[in-house]
Amino acid sequence: MQHIYTIRTVSRWWHGLAGLAVFLFAGCSGGATGTGCTGAGCVACVVQTDCPGQDSACQTRTCTAGTCGVALVASGTAVATQTQGDCQLSVCNGSGAIVTVADNTDVPADPACNTAKLGVCAAGTNQCTAGTVTCQQNVAAGPETCDGLDNNCDGVVDEGNPGGGATCNTAKLGVCAAGTSQCTAGTVTCQQNVAAGPETCDGLDNNCDGVVDEGNPGGGATCNTAKLGVCAAGTSQCTAGTVTCQ
Repeated sequence: MQHIYTIRTVSRWWHGLAGLAVFLFAGCSGGATGTGCTGAGCVACVVQTDCPGQDSACQTRTCTAGTCGVALVASGTAVATQTQGDCQLSVCNGSGAIVTVADNTDVPADPACNTAKLGVCAAGTNQCTAGTVTCQQNVAAGPETCDGLDNNCDGVVDEGNPGGGATCNTAKLGVCAAGTSQCTAGTVTCQQNVAAGPETCDGLDNNCDGVVDEGNPGGGATCNTAKLGVCAAGTSQCTAGTVTCQ
């Protein structure tokens, strides 16, 4: 069925709505809500946004039966927006304000840090201490060891020949076998005491080839045996580590 709306019909609806508005907002000089509204038909609010102030993470405006109010978030409730890694937690204080409290679990995303100390004491890990980010060293200072590190954190690596100074064998031949342990480049090695040299007649393997006094060192010269007659003429010979006239 087709409805035909005449000007008269529309006029009646309009006047009806106007009358309802007068009934609801009777006596209002500034609208249905707010401080400018007076009279029996006035209310402070219809919706919460009619109320003064602003909503926040810790409080929300309310409108109940035309009366404005504030709903407070419970004390200690964490707010949604936080700064990560600052060792603090933003919470509501129960009075509508946001406060920060220490949170020792809110450590920085990158835990590695530098303590500004020397040696092995430099490497650290970020930790929360009483709500503050602090760099705690990973390794405590200790006695120096031969490892290429500054173990006692004084700025010097492997000082004092740690682990060295003992008698050792280089596994080489002759005079090159005797050695002394030495901390070198972070490792204790056996360093020979005497370098290889020309063979001399001393009962030792001076050139470290495994043969003692080879080549008759110091010998081969004409000499006098101090004997008589034909026995006087001789030739020097390295024997048992000593050059004698044979």
